[in-house]
Amino acid sequence: MDMQQLLTEVVNLKASDLHITVGLPPMMRLHGSLKPFEGWNRLTPADTEAMITGLMSPDVLKRFDEDGEVDFLIRDPGRGQVQGERLPPAHVGRGGVQGDTHRDQVP
Repeated sequence: MDMQQLLTEVVNLKASDLHITVGLPPMMRLHGSLKPFEGWNRLTPADTEAMITGLMSPDVLKRFDEDGEVDFLIRDPGRGQVQGERLPPAHVGRGGVQGDTHRDQVP
């Protein structure tokens, strides 16, 4: 499963958040509780970096390099959008990204 599959699963399950953090498996906030994705091991720094940078445009990556953290938005027409915040290792102790999902249409 790659990052796009994780995002699809988050949307399909109507989870509110996706957390990608070094040292933990990918996590989702489902019904108010953080739950790990089944079948995933703890993410290494290389895993996390590859997953996160694959979502970010060159401009967003440049802003992260300059500022040490960055907010970004991923839109997927028909499914919704993910608002992400990439944090440096010093901020969370491990580094990673948190994303909040928003549907295109509110039920």
